[in-house]
Amino acid sequence: RRAGGGPSGSTSLTEKTPFTVFADKFAIVAAKKDDWKAKLKLLETLPTSTSPHSLSPLIIPFQTLLMDPRSTLVKHAFVSLQALCLQNPTTCGKLLESLTGTLIALFCQTVKVIQHLSLKASLSLCPIFPSTSISHLCSSASSVPQKSGRVLCLT
Repeated sequence: RRAGGGPSGSTSLTEKTPFTVFADKFAIVAAKKDDWKAKLKLLETLPTSTSPHSLSPLIIPFQTLLMDPRSTLVKHAFVSLQALCLQNPTTCGKLLESLTGTLIALFCQTVKVIQHLSLKASLSLCPIFPSTSISHLCSSASSVPQKSGRVLCLT
């Protein structure tokens, strides 16, 4: 769907994809900070089918879900992220690269359940990372103040 053009006949390049629709719905649900069940329910509707569309609209929703203090949301976000990347390996590189800092921050948490989920998810996502993302991950290691985060980057 494209926005209507003006008198010159031009149209907006903003096209609604399944991922932008999900991101728009997530922004509405995320505004209610304590409604974690709604976030979980919405996460179940995330399209995972192979798509030529960019996954960049999903950066903010995944950052929000992964940084949630509830381990159940973090776990489901990791499962969805992995499924999404397995179905869309050619377009998930930018998404994973943008989430690198979030993954490192999760591993540095003191909550052992979330720390373990982060390590498990990071290791399962490594084969999907394009070579440019791996170099990004290695360069991220130098900016992480926690030793545990640097270890994760280099593992």
